[in-house]
Amino acid sequence: MPEFHSWISFLRDHASDPDYCRDVDSTEGRKHYIDLDNYTEFVSEGHISPSFERPIKLHGQDFVYGNGVLPWANKAAFDSLKACLQRDDLWNVRRFCC
Repeated sequence: MPEFHSWISFLRDHASDPDYCRDVDSTEGRKHYIDLDNYTEFVSEGHISPSFERPIKLHGQDFVYGNGVLPWANKAAFDSLKACLQRDDLWNVRRFCC
């Protein structure tokens, strides 16, 4: 990915930005963890649904948000980054990288 070599200093300087966002964005913290052992399907079957809607339907929104949403937040960020790259929207690529 030689195109990103010119971004090395930007990526280095902003790699921790999501951690600092937790101070100003009340929704950011829950995107950094998931308490899997609170999900009965994970304990019994060893997995949870990749679909965000299924755990919400099974357990309710308060339960899911209260136990963290890391895998679904990562998937949403990945999908947004991929879409930016596909349309050559390099300005927003930076936003989703950090």
